Amino acid sequence: MNTNRKQSFLAAANAHIRTVQRHITKTLETVQQMYNKQRETMKHAEGTEQYIQHVLSKYNQKRLRELGELFPSPYFVRCDVKNVEVDTVETYYFGKFSFPEESIYSWVTPAARMRFESPGRVSYIRPDGSEKIGDMVRKDQYMITDGTIIFFAIEEAGGERELVYQEFFSNRKTDFTLPEIVEQMEKAQDTVIRAPHDGSLAISGPAGSGKTTLALHRIAYLLQSPETESLFPPQTILVLVQDTGTKEYFSHLLPQLGIRDVTITTFSEWAFKILHISGLRYQPRYGHNEVTRDRYEIAKLGAMRQKRRVCWKKNPFDMLKQYYAFPVSSEEGTTFSCQQNEQTIDRVDCTVLLSIFFETHGALSVEDDYFVEQRDGTLKKKRGRLALEYGLVVLDEFQNYLPEQINLIKRAMRTEHSSMMYIGDMAQQVYLGTIREWSEVREVISEDRLVRLQKVYRNTKQILMYISSLGFNLAIPEEGREGEPVEECISSSLEEQVQLIETMLRQRDTGTVGILAYDDSMLEPFLDLKNVYRDVHVMTMVEAQGVEFDAVYVVGIDEQLFSTNHLTGPYASARQEKERIYRDVLYVALTRAMNELKILGSVSLTTLMKQ
Repeated sequence: MNTNRKQSFLAAANAHIRTVQRHITKTLETVQQMYNKQRETMKHAEGTEQYIQHVLSKYNQKRLRELGELFPSPYFVRCDVKNVEVDTVETYYFGKFSFPEESIYSWVTPAARMRFESPGRVSYIRPDGSEKIGDMVRKDQYMITDGTIIFFAIEEAGGERELVYQEFFSNRKTDFTLPEIVEQMEKAQDTVIRAPHDGSLAISGPAGSGKTTLALHRIAYLLQSPETESLFPPQTILVLVQDTGTKEYFSHLLPQLGIRDVTITTFSEWAFKILHISGLRYQPRYGHNEVTRDRYEIAKLGAMRQKRRVCWKKNPFDMLKQYYAFPVSSEEGTTFSCQQNEQTIDRVDCTVLLSIFFETHGALSVEDDYFVEQRDGTLKKKRGRLALEYGLVVLDEFQNYLPEQINLIKRAMRTEHSSMMYIGDMAQQVYLGTIREWSEVREVISEDRLVRLQKVYRNTKQILMYISSLGFNLAIPEEGREGEPVEECISSSLEEQVQLIETMLRQRDTGTVGILAYDDSMLEPFLDLKNVYRDVHVMTMVEAQGVEFDAVYVVGIDEQLFSTNHLTGPYASARQEKERIYRDVLYVALTRAMNELKILGSVSLTTLMKQ
């Protein structure tokens, strides 16, 4: 395709976007006027008329949101299909939402499946529901941001795909590498997104393989597809995430896909709401050092799995004291007293308390307002406990949940049309006692509902090759990005590591940096750096799960880093599991780096991993 032809295609595409945006603007004005009029009418209407106006206003409110989000990026694919029966060409555009006035249709419609096909003979479903056979004569792919094309490629029947315009990626590569990765991922994922709604679905894969993106689109599809939207009202959807950072991430992305009113929370927040307790602090593992945390947690897990019967009491620590039954003079008894004095609840405590609550009350419920119809037909507002009934529960990083936690969550599922979605990777477990087999949570997930994503697209080839050299098994895509070699910087003390990182930070212009260590005590010398330098984050390896940085500096590598010498006597049975967790946590830390990875410590990590 010569330059003049490319310019002609680009000019036509830009003109079409401007036309569509003008039409969207006019439609927005019309819908806004209708919405305002309906809201005004509702003030004076009664009975059936008021209800009708309420329903119409809710629809127009939703349409206003969709059009507002469609305006900056109206579509991402165009398909020209020749109807072989009448010899005419129809043009379809696919975007986040539908705007049929300009032949733009939502990505969840059945017709949108054609966007994954190459030009040639295709089977497709028209907007009227009829299934047709046609010839796709042209397919365009776009990236449009704020009404501006930043990527545009055309593929015509009998020819190769050709780049028309590329702005965003031009400073990285001039070929199709990243767009092709996205396209290949979507081809594999579209079938998963549209899979039948009944039953559990698991999305597994290494860090950076696109698990979260796939899960978010699956949620959006279930809530927007005509076949399933009535089965999954947003209020019956529960998304459980690991931390507040991931909660904010999900809360930001789901509305962009048109999803609102979904409950996104952490397990601890969810448990606290059910238990109706306040004034307590939560931390995943209690203890003032790693030795105490491990031993205390092993003892708690053992006590929990004895399944003692305890009646519900007002004070949570009274229940926990009776449930664990630790001798006061024991190491665990002393630690429990400290925990009670500090009014802190950990993940095992939450699980135990929820179990006691369920056994006592027969259901998991929350306190909320509800309405009761009176004899005269009026509604009276009351407040009380309402049983939880979810249609869809999404567990992000499911591998970090205790089997007992997952089984409790499933107690709050509706029996009809209920569905669990598990997102995570068994190779990224960071806590003791978590799920190892599906049978532990009474799940039998068939192969067609167990999605395994293999390739990693977040990290450069050099980072992936370094991780692989340490003995981790992962697939390195040939089309992955090139980058700088990973460096191991040997320094005798944490203070020297601070100085090395300061030098590196002074040389950086932009990009986020994560300074990661296994234990929070190793991070204290680095805390001042986040106050001096922009976009620097200091956290433990576990806390970093689910986030990513342009550069990662792993600090505190030494001979004793992965020692399990403290697990002897009654704790020795957990030694092998702890060794595996050390490896998983390290894998989490290393895969946080997108472009640059430095390892700092008194010994080489490569040497340490070979011992």
